Amino acid sequence: MTITELDFPHMDDEDTTLAPSEDKTEAVHAWSLTETTDLDAPTERYSWGTTWLNAGAFIAASTIVAVIIGVLGWTMLNHSDPAPQPTAAEPIPTAPDVIVPTPPAPTPIPTPAPQTPDEKFIAWLKADNLYPDNPTKSIYNAHATCDDFSRNIEYPRILEDQKKNSGLPAFAAADLISIAVNAYCPQYAQNLLTK
Repeated sequence: MTITELDFPHMDDEDTTLAPSEDKTEAVHAWSLTETTDLDAPTERYSWGTTWLNAGAFIAASTIVAVIIGVLGWTMLNHSDPAPQPTAAEPIPTAPDVIVPTPPAPTPIPTPAPQTPDEKFIAWLKADNLYPDNPTKSIYNAHATCDDFSRNIEYPRILEDQKKNSGLPAFAAADLISIAVNAYCPQYAQNLLTK
């Protein structure tokens, strides 16, 4: 190989050649004892597709081996020998006789006094988180709701009247109407279904 002035313009005009290297080197490492190969020879190259295919095959094979090991381990752990059963020659120990005292008879729970429709109505309002400021006025409005249903007044008008009289929003007034019908006039419950 000759180095020219174009490669190194600062050099003189003289041609320079590289000194040949000695091919015979002393083996220093174990790998250097093998036969040397031509480093300039083209190496076999793989495309990315082939590389990914090889990696996928390796992962699939590793997964299959892991599953087989897991299944074998699980079966060996779960199919262990059950505890040995006592033979007929061995007596089975029994617990000594223990006398357990009979518990006393439960005391009867007093039944609550029957509620009046007004008490049921107020209790149901509170259960629905509607706490009337004036329970008497709420009871009066509930009876007025039943009277309106008995006069065949339509639900939307009853709802508007209840919102106006109670000062509640529409959803709370609708709950109040439903509770009133259940407490005082259940015969009009079907009118609630057609709202």
